Amino acid sequence: RRTWNFCIKRKKLINRLPKRALTNFDILKYGNRIPYFRGVFMRDELPKYPNKKECGVINLDSSKNPGSHWVAYAKYNDYVEYFDSYGNLKPPKEFIKYVGSNIQYNYENIQRDHPFNCGHLCLNFLKNFWYNQEIK
Repeated sequence: RRTWNFCIKRKKLINRLPKRALTNFDILKYGNRIPYFRGVFMRDELPKYPNKKECGVINLDSSKNPGSHWVAYAKYNDYVEYFDSYGNLKPPKEFIKYVGSNIQYNYENIQRDHPFNCGHLCLNFLKNFWYNQEIK
């Protein structure tokens, strides 16, 4: 089990984001500022092969639908973290096939009061993940 401690000092990215649900274009715009950001994907449109170091945001809906909920992932060599702001959704089978089965994921619900901020929280997770890799 993994719990996420979000440092207030590193939440600056979230404060600059629009105060509404984020679109794939919003996430792409801000995500491109994050190291190793590979893109924004629907769960059934992931790239064919993962890079050694990469991260991205995935919508849990299929490409045939308008979208439902954003989750994020970060891959550092063989280590993979999957982030869901509700803390109760395991990675979709397409993602497991993409990166392999050894995935760390969170169980903590940090999206209690704001049903529209899953994209914001995903970007914050990715920014914090690479910040923490730099200081190790």
